[in-house]
Amino acid sequence: MSPSAPGSGTLTAPAAPDRGTHTTPAGPRPVDDELRELAAQEERLVLGAFSNDDAWRLGSLLVELAQERGAAVTIGIRRGAQQLFHCALPGTSADNDAWIARKSAVVERYAESSYLRPLDGRDSVSCGAASHAR
Repeated sequence: MSPSAPGSGTLTAPAAPDRGTHTTPAGPRPVDDELRELAAQEERLVLGAFSNDDAWRLGSLLVELAQERGAAVTIGIRRGAQQLFHCALPGTSADNDAWIARKSAVVERYAESSYLRPLDGRDSVSCGAASHAR
């Protein structure tokens, strides 16, 4: 904190940095609003249990829905460091597998959503954002 006026003795907190906006499907949105919403979702959306069978059912459902839509997706479901389900549909490549591996590594390292990392400005390098800047 810094004094608000010389000799006044009062302290004010420095202004928080403007993190700008983040583009969402609904349009631009202030990053701080999105961070608050994502943090609230992480608090709310906690599973009491998630078994190998749950992973299989969820993964199979996602594959079925993707096939109905003709979506070229790779689906990876993990519990901690263990991969419980993986499926790469036609039209995907090994790049999709590598992307999932990078996202999973960020989650394992920081114990939070990989989506939050570049938004909060703490470590965009871990998500690969800076790896292409060289």
